[in-house]
Amino acid sequence: MKYFSLSYALTEKDYSDYEKIVFKGSIILAMKRMIFPFILIVAACLFMDSLFIISAIVYFALSIIIPQMVSREFSHKTRKNSKLLRRMMNVDFYGDHLVINYVPNEAVKSYSEKHYGFDVVLNVLESTENIYFAFKDNSLLIIPKAVLDNEKYTMISNLIENLFKNKYQKLGN
Repeated sequence: MKYFSLSYALTEKDYSDYEKIVFKGSIILAMKRMIFPFILIVAACLFMDSLFIISAIVYFALSIIIPQMVSREFSHKTRKNSKLLRRMMNVDFYGDHLVINYVPNEAVKSYSEKHYGFDVVLNVLESTENIYFAFKDNSLLIIPKAVLDNEKYTMISNLIENLFKNKYQKLGN
């Protein structure tokens, strides 16, 4: 039984809002991975010249930030020219799954339908602008809050409360 449906097209801003969240998280994750090697190098450099310590700090800072910046710039340019970005989508919420339908338009003539059981939801994030459903197959559903009226927002909130309480995270922006 279908409980409710949403129809909307994502904008570049919706993706860039998510990208900011991912960028911050990936920088933190990269810093956590690099902290142990960084401490070892700095400890070894204490017995050497101070130029080695400065070189190590610069190297680790660049190895964390540069890959993230390049990846972010590439995805921004690719998305800006994407025909899929302007494609209308319908999201139908059922009792045990959701269905995402991409509607054909003048640029893309194909129809696409994807079913996601609630058991494959990895996590649900809520920012001030959007609600994100991340799935185990590395796909993502972005629901802009601007397309939600009070009733549909309440329905999604109830869904999250009843099914994804332990997978939900509210992000402070």
